Amino acid sequence: CEAAYHAVKLAGYHQICCQALYALLCNKFSQKTSETIVAVVSFFALLPVAIIGFMMLLQSKHNFTLFFISIYLMVLLVLKRGRFF
Repeated sequence: CEAAYHAVKLAGYHQICCQALYALLCNKFSQKTSETIVAVVSFFALLPVAIIGFMMLLQSKHNFTLFFISIYLMVLLVLKRGRFF
């Protein structure tokens, strides 16, 4: 139950950071370019978390929380594509 709480909290932080980055980038670039930059930055920020979570899963065989949280955030990133406001 605690892991679900932290997953929702982390997803909220991720959304706030993406929206802030998008707002800053829209001042300098077009909407499409800003969306692409936010998607790429988000993916490369989540990739190390997913790798570490997978390595922890392989080592402990029971600790899958970090891996599933990173997968959840990546799925949100794909499903939310183009919706930053």
